[in-house]
Amino acid sequence: MSEKAIKPEATSVYSRIVSYAEEGYARFTEALNPTLSPDSIIGVRVPTLRKIVRTLTEYEREELLSTLPHGYLEEYLLHIFIINGIKDIGAASAAVDRLLPYLESWCETDCLLPRAYKKGCPELLRDIYRWLKSSSEFTVRYAIVLLMKLYLSESFDSSYPEAILSADLSSYYVGMAAAWYFATALFTNYAEVIGYIENRRLPEDIHRKAIRKALESYRISPETKAYLKSLI
Repeated sequence: MSEKAIKPEATSVYSRIVSYAEEGYARFTEALNPTLSPDSIIGVRVPTLRKIVRTLTEYEREELLSTLPHGYLEEYLLHIFIINGIKDIGAASAAVDRLLPYLESWCETDCLLPRAYKKGCPELLRDIYRWLKSSSEFTVRYAIVLLMKLYLSESFDSSYPEAILSADLSSYYVGMAAAWYFATALFTNYAEVIGYIENRRLPEDIHRKAIRKALESYRISPETKAYLKSLI
């Protein structure tokens, strides 16, 4: 996590978070999130954080939403879980927009999914297209992950993979998200996306990663996997 984001004990819930800290889990989380400073990780499990968020007072919730940057990953996760409960699309997107510039790990972006976000929501698609053009690695990753979670299967449109390919896919966590998207789409929307693999439309490293991820999927048939192997 960048220097500007380190602000120890930034919120009044800090002492409550620390009471659940596990040193071993902190080291485990550090290993999974190399983009974060070890000093920004307290070491509290996600199920525990979900329990904490249910006990927060209205003041504590407002404090977390209004205090940025946070000092610790766990404060960001509490912030995210509060946003996830928002049911109004406008309020949710405003809260997400305010938070996104401060997110610096895949575990933060991949947990962020407000209740207001529904499949096929045109308001959200406008935000996704805007986020895809961001210069922030994790904002672009977030947009791709949303397209994967909400806009595959019956919600798929051919413009979505094209929008992903128009983004800057050069950074590691964006490239991994793009590979994840296409690997998932090979199960949900095979006919619509196999051409991207056959015609090698993806950057070479993402092409290979997408196929490898698809080969690891239990949802894809052995016959399809055999064909995908021929396209590596």
